[in-house]
Amino acid sequence: MTNTIQEVYRAVSTNGRYGIAVVAEAKVTFPSKGRLTLLGTFEGVKTFKFTADENGQWIHVGGDLVPIAGAVVVDSESLQSGNHATILAGGDFFVIKDYGYMRRRSEIIAFKDGVRIKLPATVMAAMGLIPTENKPVEVKIPAIDSPITEALRKAGIV
Repeated sequence: MTNTIQEVYRAVSTNGRYGIAVVAEAKVTFPSKGRLTLLGTFEGVKTFKFTADENGQWIHVGGDLVPIAGAVVVDSESLQSGNHATILAGGDFFVIKDYGYMRRRSEIIAFKDGVRIKLPATVMAAMGLIPTENKPVEVKIPAIDSPITEALRKAGIV
């Protein structure tokens, strides 16, 4: 019997003492549908086994990821030097926020059946998928006071 298990995701701290890894029997591109099993921590690296399963959840891995709708964090590690590793599990539709280095930038991303879809954050906010402020905007129109305005008012135009 040949061993076909391989590491499909690995993120370790700057000093190499801890991190997160995902192993699987075949090459996996995330997000991918399946199940996770925590194998344990080996040499400081928390290791999960991914098993493909059409009845499973959408598993996604990456840097500093935060679920917004339809997903939960399975595990997350701060890896020093502003780096992060996150494993998420989501439903058929989920929305996440993907932060960049030191959270200096962010992007809101939607996935449908494991495929990134083009859905602007502005539209997701209007749909109620992401939190919004919902503050009414009250605008006070300034009065126009001038001799021309008075003449227009007398003529019944304004």
